[in-house]
This record gives sequence, C-alpha cells and structure tokens, in this order.
Amino acid sequence: MWRATVHADPKGAAIGAVKFLVDDFVPPRLELALAANRAGRRIIANIKADYLYGAPGAGLPGEVTVNVRPAKTPVSNEDGYHFGLAQESAPASSRAVFERFKTDASGLAELRLDTGDAPATTYPMEAVIRANIFDFGGRPIAAETTVSLANLPLLIGIKPLFEDTGIPEGGVASFDVAAFDAEGKALPRSLDYVIVKEEVEYLWYEDGGRWDYRVQYLDGDIVDSGTLTVAADTPTRVSKTFKKWGGYRFEARDPETGVASSMRFHAGWWAAATASAEPSPDKVKITVPAGAHNPGDVIKVIIEPPFDAEVMLSVADGRLRGIQTASVATSGAELMVTLPKDSAAGTYVLVNAYGKALGGRSLSPRRAIGAAWVAFDAKPKSLNVVLEAPNDVQPVQSVDVRVSLGAIEGKAYVTLAAVDDGVLGLTGYKAPDPKKHYL
Repeated sequence: MWRATVHADPKGAAIGAVKFLVDDFVPPRLELALAANRAGRRIIANIKADYLYGAPGAGLPGEVTVNVRPAKTPVSNEDGYHFGLAQESAPASSRAVFERFKTDASGLAELRLDTGDAPATTYPMEAVIRANIFDFGGRPIAAETTVSLANLPLLIGIKPLFEDTGIPEGGVASFDVAAFDAEGKALPRSLDYVIVKEEVEYLWYEDGGRWDYRVQYLDGDIVDSGTLTVAADTPTRVSKTFKKWGGYRFEARDPETGVASSMRFHAGWWAAATASAEPSPDKVKITVPAGAHNPGDVIKVIIEPPFDAEVMLSVADGRLRGIQTASVATSGAELMVTLPKDSAAGTYVLVNAYGKALGGRSLSPRRAIGAAWVAFDAKPKSLNVVLEAPNDVQPVQSVDVRVSLGAIEGKAYVTLAAVDDGVLGLTGYKAPDPKKHYL
C-alpha cells in the first residue's frame, strides 16, 4: 500500500492525500467461452473453460447471473428505431437468476436457467447472461452474452426522420415504420397508425413537506390516421405537415396481435432549439451493380429520388473525382459512372437531389441525399500470408517462424510479433484484419 500527498508548503501539512495499492501482475491462466440460447422460458447456457496452455479447466468453480432488461438493440443493424409505447415506462433491469456451478473433467458446464415469466410490457426484453470462472488462485475470468426473451409476438419500429424530438411550426414530420418478428427479422405486415395531439397537465402534490409535480398526458384531437402496408425489404414512410404548435404522438399498432409502438414529438417555436430549421433530408435510393469492380470501370448507377429533382452525382474517395448533373423523375434514371483509375479500395457515389418547394411557409427547395459504396476487387491488392510455427514451444527459447507471401512483385516488408495470449486476453484483443480495414 502506498500513500501520495500534496503540499502547498513543503514544510506544511498535506492539503490532499490518496492511497493506492500496487500488486504483482499475474497474467490470466484461463480463457472462457459462453454461448446461450432460449428454450421457452428457460435459457440454456453452455460454458467452456480452458487453460491457455491447452488443458481443459476441469473442476473449476463458477457462478452465473442473468439480468433481465429492456433490449438495447432489439434488431441488429437497424439503428434509430423506437420500440414500445411512449405512454409506458420501460421496466427497470432486474436479476432473474443467480446460480453456482462446477466444470466437468472436460472443462464444460451446461446450465438450464429459468428466468420466469417475462415482464408484461410493450418493450422488447433481453436477458444478459454473465458467467465467471475462478482459477485455482481465486481470480475470476468473465464472459457475457445476451439473449432475446421474445416476449412480444412481433416488433414494431418507428424511426423519426428529424433531429431530436421536435420540428418547427409548419414543418414536416416524417417517420419510417418497420415490422420484425420476435427474432428481429423484417417481415411484411399491415399496420394501423394514428397521430394524436397531446395536452400536458401538471399535477402538483406534497411529499415529505415539499411540493413536487408529475406530468400527465391527455389525448386530444386525432390529427391523422390510416393503414400502412409494410414490406419486408423496406420500411414504410409516413409524412405530415404540422401547422399548429403543440405536442403530438405517433403510434403504430398491429390489429392482429395488439402489439404497438409510439413516440412523442413537438411542433412549435420552442422546438427550434432542438430541431433543424428544415426537416432532415429524404433519402435518394442508389443502386450500383453487385460484385467487385476494378479501377477505371464504367458502371451503370440507378438513381431514384423521392420527388422530381435536379440531381448532382459526385464520385469521391479521399478527394472529389468527378461530378455530373441530370434531371431525374421519381421513376428513376440510369447514369453511367466512370470509376477512378487510381483508387485503392473503392469509391463513393454521392447524390444530392433538389426539387421545388412544398409551398406554404416553406420557401426552401426540397432536398434529398444518398450515398453508395462501390467496392473494388481486393484480390490484386491482397497478400496471401502464411505462418509456419511449432504448435508447442518452451519459454525463454528461440523459435523459427517461416513466413511465405506467395507470388509478389518487388520487395515485401514483414513485421512479426510474439505476445503472451494471457496479456491479450485482458482486453479481449483480436488481431486486426488489414483487408477489412484498408480494402
């Protein structure tokens, strides 16, 4: 144990102090793998412990906990969607299971964990499974994974296409609506939607000798309603102009199952600080030929703006490579694009579309943007690196490692490093893939 002090006067009393502990560093000796899946209301967790030198982690004690919480990412690769009813508070995280176990002779353990009934909520829930294995010195090695509880028959996602939670008075609020099954796979669905004007009421009460308040939302007039036909491959967009300031709620509901999601937003002068002066741009659909391409190729790009527009198409990588313009209707158009001859990994096709103003208070032209990545064939720029090293080595010994690169032109420079796998395990380090990073 060490103690550090700070003195304003070297001969005076300390004006601050802190204690800290310096321990001997012992690299981890174990690695832990955890996999889990759901079977009804049970979660089956498969745990495997191994010593880093190869032997199984046999007979080691461990413990597992399961916490149930609202899902952070109910649908992978789909950012910005809101799930559940805004009128309902999301359930707090709670511990559902705590169990101790011991690995068998192969370092394995299979646990059947009963999480109980999922909370009655409109929010998708997930279970966070965390396992700890203790080596013979008592040090824990942890692993964690999450499993969806599939507490809803389907998920309805609402994505606002404006910043924060507000639009200016007279602005356009647009939403993308999508439906997913309990496993997060997009599916076609017929949904009902409604936009409701909300009134806010402040309810004052006395608590412990002090006054406080809570907010109560009251439904007002129905501003808009209808039926949405949601496709599996693309969300359905709903847009509405709001000429009156106030608070609103957009809600989408599945009439078959009763599953619903909603979100609140504002229109009016107070929203100017939290919303852009104009609605967020719509998206231009850009379709490029599938597969890898080569520098200098001429490809056919299909542009589909959401309105009749004057389109500016740019080709850029580290710098702007070319620009062309065209008049494109909502039905779309084909433009021929020449790819740069000296680009390395690929290039972006960027599109800006401008249309006539909507009228009314909006004097600015309508606008939409789009971007698409055109990847180049990575094979001509990739090396086939093969390392040949002994499977087992002894400490404090020299090791011969053979490195082959296949057929190359000119010279190649190789950097070879040997790092203790236990040290890398402290941060879960994974060797980077240069092809994915650069190409």
